Amino acid sequence: MTYQPGASRGHRSRPRPVPGWLALALLLAAGVGLGACSGTFTKTRQMFGGKVVIEVAVDEKLNEDFPIEVDFLVIYDRDLLAEIQKLDAATWFDDERKQYLSSFQDRLDLHHWEWVPGRSVEPQSIRHRLGARAGVVFARYFSTGDHSATIDPLKPFYLDLGETDFEVGPLSDARQLTKLEKIQTKREKKAARKEKKRKKRQKKNQQTEDSDSP
Repeated sequence: MTYQPGASRGHRSRPRPVPGWLALALLLAAGVGLGACSGTFTKTRQMFGGKVVIEVAVDEKLNEDFPIEVDFLVIYDRDLLAEIQKLDAATWFDDERKQYLSSFQDRLDLHHWEWVPGRSVEPQSIRHRLGARAGVVFARYFSTGDHSATIDPLKPFYLDLGETDFEVGPLSDARQLTKLEKIQTKREKKAARKEKKRKKRQKKNQQTEDSDSP
């Protein structure tokens, strides 16, 4: 209990009012702190390491109905990142992969998967060391193209493995998760339409054979 000089014993002193200028300063400081919170948190994860979550969707007609190899690199050196960003997936898998892993194992981490068409994939949780600069994704498609992308390894993202190429994007909020669900639903509807047409053709062919038989 706090007493003021001259106050009667047993009565609590009234708190002094906060000056208006001080209240305004505190509110402004709180606003700045909230605005910088996200950036500070990102820098902290870069300094101390952490993990990134990857949501994966796999097309039923992926890579001409063949399994696909996917490499996800977490890179800790700016110069090395600039070199690797110049490579396409074919060059990475066929020519450079072994050399880079041998020469720069202290400056990059490799996470490798192989997925079959239409497979349901659980979210991947990838840990990284401190100082992560960027992440690079390579996918080994049969089709021509770069089949590579650079992402922020400090933020969750989705990896949509399409029929002939892939797409990546941030999972910054629930709307991005909904987008991934829409991709899956669209593919399921497309597959259902194809199956319906196939059955219709099969039925028509059967009717034709029946009419032609003696």
